[in-house]
Amino acid sequence: MLGFMVLLLIFLYFKIARVYNKQESKNTLIYIQHGVVALCVFLAFSYAFSHFSWYSVLLMSFISFIIAGLAITAVQVGIFIDGKPLFGIGSIFKYIYLLTALIVISTAILLL
Repeated sequence: MLGFMVLLLIFLYFKIARVYNKQESKNTLIYIQHGVVALCVFLAFSYAFSHFSWYSVLLMSFISFIIAGLAITAVQVGIFIDGKPLFGIGSIFKYIYLLTALIVISTAILLL
């Protein structure tokens, strides 16, 4: 179960990173962060394919991809209360480092 939650976090991270790269300036820290998460992707998928059947991994990856895409699109379109956005995309950009740490820690726990 943790493996599938890690896959959801990974897809969520890369959806946020794609929007971040289009809207913000890129620096070396972001590229290093992408590399660390890419390593976690490789480790998580190798764990998932070795411990679960391939069709369940692909099905959960597809569902996680759809959930992440819909979540980021909902934030980009915006949820407004009294004309003010409830949660904006700039708020998500503040927590991208925390999401990276969560992915790295959960991948480490998954592999132990």
